Amino acid sequence: MIRTLKPDEPTPSEPPRRYRTTDGYWRLRWRIGPGQYVERLEHRAVIVPAKGQIVHHRNGDRLDNAPNNLEPMDRPTHSRHHNRSKADPAELAALYAEGFSTVELGERFNMSPSNVWRLMHRYGYSTRPLSAPSPRATENRTIGI
Repeated sequence: MIRTLKPDEPTPSEPPRRYRTTDGYWRLRWRIGPGQYVERLEHRAVIVPAKGQIVHHRNGDRLDNAPNNLEPMDRPTHSRHHNRSKADPAELAALYAEGFSTVELGERFNMSPSNVWRLMHRYGYSTRPLSAPSPRATENRTIGI
């Protein structure tokens, strides 16, 4: 059985095993008995946030858990920090009309594809149906033999 350590629960004294999670964080796991384990995300073991806070990685690298790279924040501040975009909705719409996908625009402007979509819709720009390929995708398609 594996369970997550509660925030107020002490960290076991023996060295943990370290695993990389599928979403890019280090997870620490301690064996506390036969077939019994507890675990905690490494950044939450390095900086223990107050109740209602999360730990932000200043440089954006989820694997860098150096204390000077970690900062406790409340959720609204963290959300605002990550959803900041210097993208101009009109520029997004123009590039989208040229055939860029929301994924490509997200990579270009450092935002998620869903936030590209939301920003465009918030300012009244429409998007292609999900089933419709982008014009660039059809132009760049090659036919194999």
